[in-house]
Amino acid sequence: MRINDILTEAVAGKTIAVYPGRFHPFHKGHRAVYDYLNKKYDKVYIATSAKVEPNSPFSFEEKKKMMMLTGIPADAIVQEPSPYMAKNILAKHDESSTAAVFGLGAKDMEGEGARFKPGIKKDGSPSYYQYNQQDRETFDKHGYLEVVPTVTFKVLGKPAKSATELRKQYATLDDSQAQQFILDLFGNYDEEVQAIMDAKLGRN
Repeated sequence: MRINDILTEAVAGKTIAVYPGRFHPFHKGHRAVYDYLNKKYDKVYIATSAKVEPNSPFSFEEKKKMMMLTGIPADAIVQEPSPYMAKNILAKHDESSTAAVFGLGAKDMEGEGARFKPGIKKDGSPSYYQYNQQDRETFDKHGYLEVVPTVTFKVLGKPAKSATELRKQYATLDDSQAQQFILDLFGNYDEEVQAIMDAKLGRN
């Protein structure tokens, strides 16, 4: 077998992108990241878990409604016990012909608290996750990491900041402000989504 044949076998025929996260709540800034990835890769998925706790108040189905309100198609939204591994998504594709790129925020890739540190393991072999590159191997060999842009927007006339601050702000709003908040946050308004947010964020 020639060297060129080996290289052809190692390079994937298509590339999917996975955008993992907690998304409490999902918003149009996240939607902009989905659009960014969708322009670059063959298929984009959003991976999130069903875990609910004090700082993660929304169920998977509730987050899915919010995602769809921004215009994300239902088949792109996948429940994952571990979103950053995305086993359910990868199981949908042929591991011998498909590469996988994970879109991550800068905080997941930089500094002491980085979630991923791609490179070389202690034994000298390459780690599973690598920095994104043009010639990608299939996901049975490596997954690739790409830092996605942070998209800024305004809610009630002020720059949207952290999800924690958005959740706290919503609880203080009157009915008119709440409707505008939802429109600003998602780009569209929906009564069912407002009822979810009212119940989960204490605006009842």
